[in-house]
Amino acid sequence: MQRDLPTGAVDQVVYVAPGPLRAAEEFYRTRLRQRGYELARTGATMNKDGGVSLVFLKGRERWVVMLHPTDNADKVKIVLVIARAGG
Repeated sequence: MQRDLPTGAVDQVVYVAPGPLRAAEEFYRTRLRQRGYELARTGATMNKDGGVSLVFLKGRERWVVMLHPTDNADKVKIVLVIARAGG
């Protein structure tokens, strides 16, 4: 879903992927760094569910990756929020 704002645009994607949470975390850490994004912050998710929040920056873009455990240890819920400054 994309939302256009006066200051830019925000995309949000939510999906469930196969694999453990730690593998998803390593995937995003590696892949976004390869694409030139700098890891700016890490921490727990707001849900306090054992999930991980990662914030990456590159120019006028910000990627927030939130990884949440599911009831099935072989799956992870992934929430991506990608913000791009306009103008």
